[in-house]
Amino acid sequence: MIDTVFKLTNGNILQSAKKLGLSRTGLHKMIKRHGLNPQKYKNQP
Repeated sequence: MIDTVFKLTNGNILQSAKKLGLSRTGLHKMIKRHGLNPQKYKNQP
């Protein structure tokens, strides 16, 4: 689910957090916990 939102927002943390109903800090914690990398979603067609 988080990866889908990253694709929609091109890896933008703040926009992703808003769409998921989380704070930016809360999303950072989830990213770290699940080993995700939002950078890989930047500038994808």
